[in-house]
Amino acid sequence: MLQRPLLGFNGRAQDTVQKLLLEVRCQPIQRRPSLPPTAKARERGRWQCLDRESVEKEGGSFNIEVIGENNNGNGNSTLPTNKGNLDLKNNHRCLFVGCKLKAMALTSFCHLHILSDAKQKLYKPCGYVIKSAQAGPITCGKPILKSTAPSLCTVHFQKAQKHVTRALKKAGLNVSSSSKLAPKFHVIVAEYAQVHRHAQNFREVQQCTLLSIKTGGCSEDCSYCPQSSRYSTGVKAQKLMTKENVMEAAKKAKEAGSTRFCMGAAWRDTIGRKTNFNQILDYVKEIRDMGMEVCCTLGMLEKQQAQELKKAGLTAYNHNLDTSREYYPNIITTRTYDERLKTLEYVREAGINVCSGGIIGLGEAEEDRVGLLHTLATLPTHPESVPINALLAVKGTPLQPVEIWEMIRMIATARIVMPKAMVRLSAGRVRFSMPEQALCFLAGANSIFTGEKLLTTPNNDFDADQLMFKVLGLIPKAPSFPEDEERAFELENCQEAVSSSG
Repeated sequence: MLQRPLLGFNGRAQDTVQKLLLEVRCQPIQRRPSLPPTAKARERGRWQCLDRESVEKEGGSFNIEVIGENNNGNGNSTLPTNKGNLDLKNNHRCLFVGCKLKAMALTSFCHLHILSDAKQKLYKPCGYVIKSAQAGPITCGKPILKSTAPSLCTVHFQKAQKHVTRALKKAGLNVSSSSKLAPKFHVIVAEYAQVHRHAQNFREVQQCTLLSIKTGGCSEDCSYCPQSSRYSTGVKAQKLMTKENVMEAAKKAKEAGSTRFCMGAAWRDTIGRKTNFNQILDYVKEIRDMGMEVCCTLGMLEKQQAQELKKAGLTAYNHNLDTSREYYPNIITTRTYDERLKTLEYVREAGINVCSGGIIGLGEAEEDRVGLLHTLATLPTHPESVPINALLAVKGTPLQPVEIWEMIRMIATARIVMPKAMVRLSAGRVRFSMPEQALCFLAGANSIFTGEKLLTTPNNDFDADQLMFKVLGLIPKAPSFPEDEERAFELENCQEAVSSSG
């Protein structure tokens, strides 16, 4: 029996998944004549949405054993073992999937070939194969294309190594001559799993909403940003949003499940913007009174302004470093790396949580990504939040997007070096399928931005994220107000002292 939740599933959901994973023991079948495309599609669809009874009925003709009931004689479910339980020969084809069969020992990361083979698109059921991979030696499986019932999944044996090797080479990873995956990727993810389970609630994910309260017209030359006035991106400069519109957006975000509301303004800094800054202080107070955490990203701050934001009730201040100190001049020339670090210092000294991360896909090398994480991890205290952004290339800017594997490695590394930080899956998430996002959560992400837009770029909307939370068994993280808890504790102690002295 499985002893721990798989990919965040527990209770009835885990039992359902466990019972519906199939251990396939197909006998060798001679190759049959090729079917026309329509017949192939019809046959494939026959295995997409089978209920339990039909699985058992259809499975009998192919000698398929369903995991779940009395498989080991005592009513407990077991997963298949690596050796000794298959009678297969090479160069035969599986009757219902048409792939070559080979009995082989697969590693616990055999799901990689499912997610990286260019011919196999990603769909929800992949997640269930990934889940089973965590429990040890298993069969690997193809996605069930366009399944409307993601809790039902068939799996079959296939020769995975050629897919893995091709995918690893394409991703620029080392490929050994053995049947094992290159450690450059899977070791770091395995290490993450141990760190994350000790430092965080594995299933708990914070939902945040980011709103651009002042859009466009920024004087900075950040090469990734569509709000820069130096690029022709079609983003027009706008004034600061009214209080009514901001409060309406915050209320909508809270109703959709967000516990943190972040406001962004396209400014280089807040110097000389006293009127607008005072308006934002009012916004912070109002949103905090709604019972939400509040974050701002307004550019560079002065020390006094950081203190005023703290007094207004600001939870966190976002000021990303973007990349390593060495690569930074290739991306931005209108402010220095040290100026960014100075803003983080003012925020930290004011008692506001630091939110700082970066972007991958700016043309940087792996050393630059490591350099960014090293800088963040060696600050006086680790940032409370570390947003990891995958470049979402915008027409008119000179940069290109990145692959999911690069995102996963960056998240896993951030989790290992900053175990208690909220590692936020941020910009670029809209490009990733649900199984790809599931891998990001497995790699250490425990926070997302939800809502139709991230400042000016598209993002996953509230409904899509609520569905993802339901399918993956994720738990929304409640808001946290440590300073309020401290005040309540102090007040309680004072009251007890007064009572005892009276």
